[in-house]
Amino acid sequence: MEGIESIRHVYLDEDHGGPEALESVENSSAVPKPNYDLTSSPGKFQVVWKVEGMSFDEAEGLLHAMARQFGGDPAATNATGVLRLPGFTNKKYETDFYVKARRESTGIYNLRDFKLHIDSQDSSPHSYDNRLKRELSPRTNHQSPCGIATWSKFLAVQSGESVSHKRTLSRVVRKTAGTGKTSNPD
Repeated sequence: MEGIESIRHVYLDEDHGGPEALESVENSSAVPKPNYDLTSSPGKFQVVWKVEGMSFDEAEGLLHAMARQFGGDPAATNATGVLRLPGFTNKKYETDFYVKARRESTGIYNLRDFKLHIDSQDSSPHSYDNRLKRELSPRTNHQSPCGIATWSKFLAVQSGESVSHKRTLSRVVRKTAGTGKTSNPD
């Protein structure tokens, strides 16, 4: 896909099955140990793996295959997916829910580490029309999502990586918070 330099993370959105669904993924021999799991709302999880050497189409095929294998949300299978930021609130519910992240692994995985069958129905050209419809439809909830690239920068800041990531995150947080400011914080 144009504009995507590299795929650094893949994810699975588990909206059903609660902690048992998360445990099923974590104990499966079909996927490597996740790097992170997010509790995105009560009983709902986003599971994240760091990856390298994966094309956009391979990532999308894998996302579809994981959703099918583990009963994940089939609408959350695009490689440019949106994840919730740990520490921020999910305001979809009567009571605010703070998104929590738990680090599980420091590994970086390749496509061959995932033992799932990826077939033609999982390819991104097949799902392009549905993805385009989702992306063009207006948002109906009051969340401020951030792309997976921004989420990965947030995790880098948490683990003490790059100062430039901190500046980027600061800009994203101010914009998300509604200030609209995008100048450098320094």
